[in-house]
Amino acid sequence: MELKTFFKFSKEYGIVDWVFALILFAVSFGIDSISFPDYFVPYINTDISSPLKTTTFTYSNLLITCMLICSITIIAIWIIFKLEKSIFKVLSCYFLAISLAMVISSSLKILIGRPRPDTIALCDGDGSYTQCQSVLDKNTLKSQFRSLPSGHATISMGSGVFLTMLLCQIWKSFNMMACFIKLMPVCFALYVGVTRICDRTSHSDDVILGYFIGTVISIFVFTSFKYDVENDEERSENPTVNGVSSSTSTQAMQIRGYT
Repeated sequence: MELKTFFKFSKEYGIVDWVFALILFAVSFGIDSISFPDYFVPYINTDISSPLKTTTFTYSNLLITCMLICSITIIAIWIIFKLEKSIFKVLSCYFLAISLAMVISSSLKILIGRPRPDTIALCDGDGSYTQCQSVLDKNTLKSQFRSLPSGHATISMGSGVFLTMLLCQIWKSFNMMACFIKLMPVCFALYVGVTRICDRTSHSDDVILGYFIGTVISIFVFTSFKYDVENDEERSENPTVNGVSSSTSTQAMQIRGYT
């Protein structure tokens, strides 16, 4: 395979994005496995006297929803709107956004180490890390002091914003039904965040910061994806530039919602 052909194939199928996404997922899960030192003292240690938490939306359910169901949704969008841009490229950008948001969230969790709202009820005493060490198992202990930011809010909002931006970009209808469908992914993310607060699993500002991270990362990744598509269109308008064929113009226009 010629080098030029390889680069074209790599760009069309988002190979670099897939590689980065996989690396970021591995880094995120690696960070989540790190334990705090025995002498750890949280930077924020307030509002931890709530009753024991409940769980409405588990982490495994969140991953199934955002990784599997949302991927199927993107594929359905690709089929319905007959996008010429490779579905692998679209999915690679989606997973890149999610994985990058997860790395940032996981890093902040271990740097800040904020205890969850029910820490005193769960550990008794003053709710300190030392106190919890004598009560909780290793995995529960790690999770109990990783409240800020909310991982659920980060992942769900990252997924929701990306899907909403994709729908807004390719579906130009603005009737009530269209607007409702476009906003459904973000509404789902808001629901997930509210359940974390009501379940006393996360503080309200944990959820807000998670929303912020997910939103910013998805906007950044999707905007970069859109910019790449627009560059393809510009090059296709001048066939002599990099030898790009005119078919790329159709791909760019379709992903931008012009056809």
